[in-house]
Amino acid sequence: MDSPDHSQADKMAVAVPRAEDFQPWETCMTINNTWAYRPKDHNFKSTDILIRVLIEVISRGGNFLLDVGPQPDGVIQPEFVERLQAMGEWTRRNAAAIYGSTYGPLQGQAAYRTTSRAGKFYVFAMDSAATELIVGPLDRPVREVKLLATGKPLTFHTNGKNTSIPLNKELWEQGIPVLEVG
Repeated sequence: MDSPDHSQADKMAVAVPRAEDFQPWETCMTINNTWAYRPKDHNFKSTDILIRVLIEVISRGGNFLLDVGPQPDGVIQPEFVERLQAMGEWTRRNAAAIYGSTYGPLQGQAAYRTTSRAGKFYVFAMDSAATELIVGPLDRPVREVKLLATGKPLTFHTNGKNTSIPLNKELWEQGIPVLEVG
């Protein structure tokens, strides 16, 4: 059997769909490796992995459905509760970038993902080793950048259509940092 030619697909640019071309979509995932309650399945995904998948989905305009299967007595197992509570704390701090948002203006970036909402866009810093994010090209000037969870203003520099945002390790103290760009 011949292997398919992926050369054209590999060269295709990752693009943001036009608003009129967007179609709602959803992805489903489990917290461990099985659907529903399985007492022998102890391969739980970390909270960090679950949040990263959430970011991947919402940055592309999707909805994330996370399976939680109760035990036969109706109780949700502690490993699920722990992860759901941690995800809830992170999403509360970064709600503006998640709830009511849609796909971001920049796609296909290795170090970050974006969402947009109400004339602003949000940058999820995915690479904890990065010391700077180069965000762009942008079709409008950046007026401010702040850490969404705290409202703390961040330093940024604009060069043409790109904006560089220096990062420090403290930004990751409460999980993946989300930057509000206005």
